[in-house]
Amino acid sequence: MERRVLLPTVLFLLALPAVAETVLNERFSVYGDLRSGYYNLHRQDRDNTAETTEEWRARLRAGLKWKASTHFEAAVRFAGRYSTEQDDHGFDLDWHTTTATGMSLGDSTLDEAYLAYREETWSVTLGRFQTKNVVAGVAGKSLDRNDSTNTEITWTDGIRYQTDLANGWQGQFILEHNDREGPANTRRPPLNFTDTAARWSAFAKLENTDALGPLVQRNLSITYLPEALHRMGPTSQTTTDYYTITARTALRWPMARAPGDFMLGLEAGYAPQTPKAQALNLMDSGDSDGLGYHIALNWLDFAPGHNIALIGARTGAGWLISPDFAPNTDLLEVRYQWKIDKNQRLEARLRRRSELEGVTGALDDRVDVDGYLRYTYSF
Repeated sequence: MERRVLLPTVLFLLALPAVAETVLNERFSVYGDLRSGYYNLHRQDRDNTAETTEEWRARLRAGLKWKASTHFEAAVRFAGRYSTEQDDHGFDLDWHTTTATGMSLGDSTLDEAYLAYREETWSVTLGRFQTKNVVAGVAGKSLDRNDSTNTEITWTDGIRYQTDLANGWQGQFILEHNDREGPANTRRPPLNFTDTAARWSAFAKLENTDALGPLVQRNLSITYLPEALHRMGPTSQTTTDYYTITARTALRWPMARAPGDFMLGLEAGYAPQTPKAQALNLMDSGDSDGLGYHIALNWLDFAPGHNIALIGARTGAGWLISPDFAPNTDLLEVRYQWKIDKNQRLEARLRRRSELEGVTGALDDRVDVDGYLRYTYSF
């Protein structure tokens, strides 16, 4: 690993005991994680050229949490991501990420800075915080919301209200601020927020994770981005609302002739208003495809602490908000996970992604085969 990646990692680990010793009383706690691993990618590109890249990546997150009382809590957290292939490094405190899918390699920021008030059955969080809405299973993927997946750094700025409902159901509503210069989580072009009406967006979900026979998850969510979609392309002055409806479920039961449990995860989503195919530089005509879905086959605890999953997904070119699935992509993935203990996890992935629809001027569809071996330590 190059010195620019290794040095921050070493300094971070050496600083942890010193930070912990500064804790004033039981109301303060240090939290975060270190994730590092080897990543590779082989790309067969649209012009029929091939390229293989390899790198080591690391993401460091360290925060301080203040438990002011039984009801009030505040936290702030530093987050940085590094790579042996990064071009530069820097610390930013902007309201938006440096790319449409997160912070660039070499960048660092504050990914949490919030105040929270909690009662027994409801809570309100204000500021910058992490959110997710994933299918239960080994990989925990999502079509609509999963901040800071893998080694990415993203966040949500705004206000979140969560409440317990009847019969095990829980509700969540997020009013999210979008900066004129760009989003804070995954929002792909031709979505942008230059229009004043696009400054605030909304997300709502209903979820039940109480077991009902083999059912262990039932979830319905809606994302609404007013005046954020430029259907004719990013430079078009005409905007419209972009919204999605997503449903997910998971079922779990013991394996009949093997150790452990089998879990089936299903997710499907639809975006009624999508960009024109020409705006996405596709050879097709009319509106782009607004359908996305994925299926996950999980074998849990085939040995104590060991899990494996097979994941298949299809994401239309008009599905623009998934942090886990790129638009216009057919995906097949194998994921292995070893939960060493409550603080340590080792994971491996092998994934193939190919384009669904042809791009104008391309000789062939792009095909990516990538993988990683990564280690995560949480504290």
